[in-house]
Amino acid sequence: MRPGWKALAFLIIFTVLHFAYEWTGWRPLMILSGTSESVFEHLKMAFWSYALLSAAEALWQRRRWGRELGGQLYARAVSTLLVPWVIVIVWYLVPGIVGKVDSIALDLGWAIGVTYLAGWVGAVLEREMSGKRPSPVATGTVVALLAISCFFFVRFSFGKPWLDLFVDPVSLK
Repeated sequence: MRPGWKALAFLIIFTVLHFAYEWTGWRPLMILSGTSESVFEHLKMAFWSYALLSAAEALWQRRRWGRELGGQLYARAVSTLLVPWVIVIVWYLVPGIVGKVDSIALDLGWAIGVTYLAGWVGAVLEREMSGKRPSPVATGTVVALLAISCFFFVRFSFGKPWLDLFVDPVSLK
């Protein structure tokens, strides 16, 4: 999928997951969906949004990828791990440079732009990695990090420890 289209699809899935639990109140959605405005919840939504999009893309393209399937899946797994952190480090540029932004419109516009950009970065990186055959050590590392990420995002969806990453900024007002 072209990076711009993948970024747009990622943004749409992310937006749906951002509000899905709030709209439905369906408890199992807490695993994928945002339940607050904390950094953790945004990391979680980005991770699952990119993972779901990549899984759908793999199902759609698996015949076309053929013998490259392993490399394609590896590239998407690496991007799935990186995209949430791209959102965090890019989003924090504004607070780091100008401080708190009091305009909801500017804050929302920045958040949408950053989310799109993160999806684009993930798509560009996976396209660059797709033709490569990863080593067993690299594959094992990525699989381990995916498993740890899944545990992290599922476990702390239902009970959060006291760490700054998990603080809902709305509760600080």
